[in-house]
Amino acid sequence: MSAPDVHAPDAPAPVPRGRLLQWSDLPLALGLMALGLGLRLRWYSGFGLGDDSILKGEINSLITNHTVLADNGSYRIMWWFPTVASCRFFGLTELGLLLPIMTAATLGIGLVYLIGKSLWGRPGGVIAALLLIFHPLDFAWSTMLASDFIASFWFGATIFCTLRATSHPEVEWRRRFWVLAAVGVWCSYHTKFSGILLLAPIGLIALTRWRSLDRSVWYFVATMAFLVPATAFLWYGLTGDVLAPLHYELFYQGLTGPQAVTHAMNAITFWLYPRWFFYPDQLGDLLHSVYPHLLVLFIALGWLMGLRSSLEIFWWLLLIFLGMQFNVQRVEGVWITGFRNIRHGHVFVYPLVLLLAGYFAGLWRRLPRTTTVLLAALLAVSFWQAIQLATKTRVAFADRRDACTFIGTLKPKLIFADFQVRPTCELQRPPGMPNSQPWTWREPHAYDRAIQKQELMTVTNAYLVTGGAREPYYGCLDCILRAQDVPRDRWKLLKEFPDPIGYPTSWRLEPVRIWDSIPPPAPPAPPEPAGP
Repeated sequence: MSAPDVHAPDAPAPVPRGRLLQWSDLPLALGLMALGLGLRLRWYSGFGLGDDSILKGEINSLITNHTVLADNGSYRIMWWFPTVASCRFFGLTELGLLLPIMTAATLGIGLVYLIGKSLWGRPGGVIAALLLIFHPLDFAWSTMLASDFIASFWFGATIFCTLRATSHPEVEWRRRFWVLAAVGVWCSYHTKFSGILLLAPIGLIALTRWRSLDRSVWYFVATMAFLVPATAFLWYGLTGDVLAPLHYELFYQGLTGPQAVTHAMNAITFWLYPRWFFYPDQLGDLLHSVYPHLLVLFIALGWLMGLRSSLEIFWWLLLIFLGMQFNVQRVEGVWITGFRNIRHGHVFVYPLVLLLAGYFAGLWRRLPRTTTVLLAALLAVSFWQAIQLATKTRVAFADRRDACTFIGTLKPKLIFADFQVRPTCELQRPPGMPNSQPWTWREPHAYDRAIQKQELMTVTNAYLVTGGAREPYYGCLDCILRAQDVPRDRWKLLKEFPDPIGYPTSWRLEPVRIWDSIPPPAPPAPPEPAGP
């Protein structure tokens, strides 16, 4: 991908560099944020990811024991601090844990509006916000326990401060924005270790705008000169390791020691991020809609059409992508890859939509009606993809919530279910079941259907969970017990939940059902002894 043409003729008029946010912007920005939040809540997913119970345990330790667990969540201060505050107010509930993430996602819409307006005027801000609202990955994952959204917000806030520090006409404000940019790097780093990569685009943005640099840039240097050793000293005092965040990430992702070979790099893992840009995922959905495809087309044809986007935003996207893509290490004699999760790619979303918004803003100034039609068509396609993506986790997570809520109303006894049901039930703790009332569990053989059938014949005095979906991307589908394998002379159906899909899919073969064991028939009484 080549850099966008920033010297093309017929470029948009420069955006005024004084006061950016005006009173007339507030209803528009707040309306866009409300639209994004409302749509996301309509297709809400909630608890259901594999790490949810771990993350809840970290917050619980902070609230109850006032202790930060020594794992890869300990350094993510900008995630756990607002989450602890939220849970102290709303309790250690789904709302308390997810509210900071949904808040960051909603504020991100306003942030993208501000960046877009600062570069291309109000049309650029509106287009950028709309593209983010209907971006499938942002749409679907913003209602799950994914701290990457908080990281993306701080990444965006840092770049915004850098852009304003190199464009604001007042010296005092340039100094303030440089200080805030340095603080933004610190906040980004303490949300995800990859925040350290922001130093590269900040440097290139400064070089791109070198004519506007003055001595105020030293405020950034001075602030970083204070924060870097202070942070190193902090972690050394707490752990004896100045790079504790990095080592925590590597260790708890299994990227160190003998277990690291399980993450050995191959062609599939290495090319995951590019594939997720341009190809459907394993469930057939486009995580980024067709935004990357259109961006490549605009870059290729922009010089012919006299359109441009932002070179500064391009550096942001390119350098963060390269840092994430080439995050490989040599461990135990093999090359391994890290940070290869769908949600980790959310840090690409803001620069992606902003680059595309720049081209649409330029096209709108020339052909407003044509651009409006094209943009509407793009948003319709993206909305369709967003619903497809969100539906999978929404339905899958609701299946387990329904099962746990229903079981919580029953008389306690053994629950026979695959290992993916228990964490959700423990997270959920339905209101009908007091916290002091324990659940007991037994898990079937994970993958062998024949053994699972045999186990169903031997389990007694238990409830059984079959069907439904699990975590659709990284969950175990073969572990799910099936209704067709249940011996009807040993189990009776208590509840079959309505099927929101109505047909089998690769990630959900059948509705979720709850069964109760039938007591085995009493053995026949021994014959009475014969009389004398």
